[in-house]
Amino acid sequence: MRAPTGLPLPQPDAASEPFWNACGEKRLLVQHCTTCGAFQSYPRMHCRKCRGTAFDWQESKGRGRIFTYTVCHHPGSPALKDQVPYVVVVVKLDDCGGTLLISNLVGEAAASVAVDRPVRLVWDDSAGAWLPRFELVADHEHFKG
Repeated sequence: MRAPTGLPLPQPDAASEPFWNACGEKRLLVQHCTTCGAFQSYPRMHCRKCRGTAFDWQESKGRGRIFTYTVCHHPGSPALKDQVPYVVVVVKLDDCGGTLLISNLVGEAAASVAVDRPVRLVWDDSAGAWLPRFELVADHEHFKG
């Protein structure tokens, strides 16, 4: 899935700005509470576990497994009308505390989507901003660096 023209771009706020700035450098960061150690995605001003407000950011290698998914046959935005069907995935990252990250599954093999399939991060800049996407990989490739 290439992001179509007219797709609304992310609008960073105080909590998500470090995430989006890192995406611009093709780095995937996950918010980490320095009070309780919890990781969370999407970025927030308060920790989802302890309500703490002290965070740092941990860089993910961008490997994980599909936790769940849906195949969208109706566009979530008018800009996506020519993209259907497309696959929205929740990826459980191998690092960063197993954080769950919502994204799209892209690539030729996306039709083979299934829960627990291994994926890796790929970067898509077709919308005018670097967006994290995922593609399926073979199990033996998943464990390579």
